[in-house]
Amino acid sequence: MTLPPFTARRRSPVLTAFCCSAFVLASTAIAQANPPVESGLVFERVAHTVDVGYYPRDFFVDFLFEVRGDAPVTIRSSSSTCPCTTVASDKTTYYPGQKGVIGAVYSYRGNTAPEMQPVRVLTDRSPHAQVLTVIPRQATNGLWVERHELHWAGAPAQLAQKVEIEVSPELQGQTPVVELAVTSWRATVEPIEPTGRFRLTIQPLSDRAPAAQAIVHLSPGSDEGKTPYPNPQVTIDLFPAAPPPRT
Repeated sequence: MTLPPFTARRRSPVLTAFCCSAFVLASTAIAQANPPVESGLVFERVAHTVDVGYYPRDFFVDFLFEVRGDAPVTIRSSSSTCPCTTVASDKTTYYPGQKGVIGAVYSYRGNTAPEMQPVRVLTDRSPHAQVLTVIPRQATNGLWVERHELHWAGAPAQLAQKVEIEVSPELQGQTPVVELAVTSWRATVEPIEPTGRFRLTIQPLSDRAPAAQAIVHLSPGSDEGKTPYPNPQVTIDLFPAAPPPRT
């Protein structure tokens, strides 16, 4: 018996389902192997954490980005909703492949708990702003240091570097003390105004000084053991420049 032409062209439902499933799986595999390319301003990081101390200070944060895609991007505005944060970009229009920065200055006033600071960047590529975030993190152990790492790479081997230290108001009257496990480093601490702030100067005494760690704690005071900070201590890692070759 000869089948009608239309019936002859009909495929098995099982075969059709199998073919469709194979096509979906293949399409998914191709999409995973070739994810869509982001376009516009692509930021290296969309959030930065800053460690704040106990007294007023400005913190500078850079949000680095690159322009992806095949069209230029014009930054229409960059702003923050809080007057404690100011925002600026180094130019207005960027072209594909160019890199740029959105700079934010967070002014911590020292008298309130810090809050997250959103930074909104609006471009001509979208009606919706890209949201970046400055995340202030309050010191909690009575001591705050400006930096937790010091590097001498690319600098004179015996350069003296300075770091500011802040002591919580509850610990007024106590002075930071620095301990170094190796003798090829020197550290000195001097008070600076206003009260509660100190300047730490650290210097390698040799161009072959090894990597080390400076431990900053407080000298015993009359209020020791009666503060909310039973053992204030912070560390600073020291990374010297590569020593010169031996001759």
